[in-house]
Amino acid sequence: MVISDWVMPGMDGVELCRRIRAMESPGYVYVILLTSRDNIQDVVEGLTAGADDFMTKPFLPDELRVRIRAGERLLSLETREVAIFALARLAESRDPETGEHLERMRNYSRILAQHLATTPQHADEVNDEFIRLDLPDQPPP
Repeated sequence: MVISDWVMPGMDGVELCRRIRAMESPGYVYVILLTSRDNIQDVVEGLTAGADDFMTKPFLPDELRVRIRAGERLLSLETREVAIFALARLAESRDPETGEHLERMRNYSRILAQHLATTPQHADEVNDEFIRLDLPDQPPP
């Protein structure tokens, strides 16, 4: 996670966002851009450059803490996905048969979830985001 001011010596926060998005990183970098600029064009420019959140100064420390926690929640989803994927690949490398089984089960689960998403009873809960994340700790509907 990066928290940056817009105005900095040498490189401004917008350019920093662009460079972060241009680099190859093993994980997602969540960027909060702080600025005294408060017109809509500046917000659009900052978000277009790759900022995930935008706060105008002066800001309340409690608000910044809440926005940091929101970013951490988003990053933890990615971390969980990466961990699950890594464990599946490890199992596959040690035992190809188990790895193939895991891949088949993943595909079957996705197909079933896609079907549930088309039923009126589950359409509100089982959406594209749910199918993509495949959250195993959710209680059954």
